[in-house]
Amino acid sequence: MQKPDLNRLDKRDLIKLVNKRNDGWQNLMSLLGTQYDRKTHFKYKFPGRLDNLTLNSLYRGEGFAKKVVDLPVHHMTREWFNIEGDTDGKFNDVYKEIKFKKHLKTHFRWDRLHGGSGMVFGLDDGGMFHEEVNYNRLKKIHFIKVYDRWSIKHNINYRDDDPNSPTFGELLYYDIIPTRGVQFVVHRSRVHILDGLEISNRERHANQEWGDSVLQAVYDYVKGLANMYSNVESIVEDFIQTILKIENLQQLVATGREDLIKKRMEILDLGRSLMNTMLIDDKEDYEKKASQTRGVEKIIQEFAIGLSAVSNIPITLLMGRSPAGMDATGDSDLTIFYDWISSLQEEKPLTCIDFTNNLIVNCSEYKVGSENPIVDFCPLWQPTEKEVVESHKAQAETDAMYIDRGVLSADEVRKSRFGGETYSYETVAEGELEPEDRDPLEEEEGQQPDKTPEGEEEEE
Repeated sequence: MQKPDLNRLDKRDLIKLVNKRNDGWQNLMSLLGTQYDRKTHFKYKFPGRLDNLTLNSLYRGEGFAKKVVDLPVHHMTREWFNIEGDTDGKFNDVYKEIKFKKHLKTHFRWDRLHGGSGMVFGLDDGGMFHEEVNYNRLKKIHFIKVYDRWSIKHNINYRDDDPNSPTFGELLYYDIIPTRGVQFVVHRSRVHILDGLEISNRERHANQEWGDSVLQAVYDYVKGLANMYSNVESIVEDFIQTILKIENLQQLVATGREDLIKKRMEILDLGRSLMNTMLIDDKEDYEKKASQTRGVEKIIQEFAIGLSAVSNIPITLLMGRSPAGMDATGDSDLTIFYDWISSLQEEKPLTCIDFTNNLIVNCSEYKVGSENPIVDFCPLWQPTEKEVVESHKAQAETDAMYIDRGVLSADEVRKSRFGGETYSYETVAEGELEPEDRDPLEEEEGQQPDKTPEGEEEEE
């Protein structure tokens, strides 16, 4: 847009120019904040949805893209989970039999990479895939198959149109199109669906009712960081440039005597290869110049920080390096990352685990005993060996104080700490405390127990 000539504008035109924008700073001389300010014409344009081929190529060939997809999946399932009340481990036996952990990780991985995934259960209930599960005849889970979103088709004819139904507006069936095999229809009670990152209903409809891949929003950052490393590789290849000054070089080229120049270069390379010696004429000059690489490391670091910010993965995990700076441990970054992973566990893995547990509970052959299993994810933050030793030492000193003062016996401490399958910090005292018993730690802190004799009321 051509800038106006301010000298030719009358008062009315100046007022109109100023009134074009009245919610920020303006400068008529530099046109800042006016319609002629080039910054006001910046607009974001969506680069386009990543297709199946691009996503698969990124995952297989681009290491940073693969890390963005796999790292959260790894940490979501790294410490696994426990089922409250499953003391005999029957649920874990079933998980191992059907290879649930392997299929669960694949389910999450394809959901993050492709923006959707489906876990189909082969059940022994006497029914077909397109029939609702018959829980009264359900015996066991035969197998689990995981398909990415490109193998699952949403058919609008399968949508529940009953306004009184709890599944109103949702699909009752899904078309499964395997890469190998015959297409089949599966009932919603036999398949668990993850539908990618949340997007608007309008965009979801345009995306065949699926959400986005996690690589959609970080694609430019992955591409930028990968290009930086490629550029650095080119710099290293051309790091040392050899310069040979030959007398009358332009004249030789102009007269078509390039063969002499080529032969001269061959002689130089031959001498350098055989004797590591350069033979040059007294009017020739040979030197080597190194390319400048100052600041490249800082630029790569900034690209890595950008990818770390948009992917929610700490740079220590993303780049595989230790935290930099004095007293830097990276603990705060890991704490934020683990909090994010914990929220993801409650959002997606828990729904799949509950879906599977509901099938296991209703299988007559498993006899797990729990009708309403509660999932308890194990802590992501695991102490180091040094931290475990220091914690046990502190607990041992406390236990010794209790034993010396007669609060606990050595047998009670032994059973509390080592009576279970693992070391426990929970202390269990045998018998009931007498009214006159006092905790020595409370006594040291000045907290006196209530010694009001029976039958006497405390003065107000």
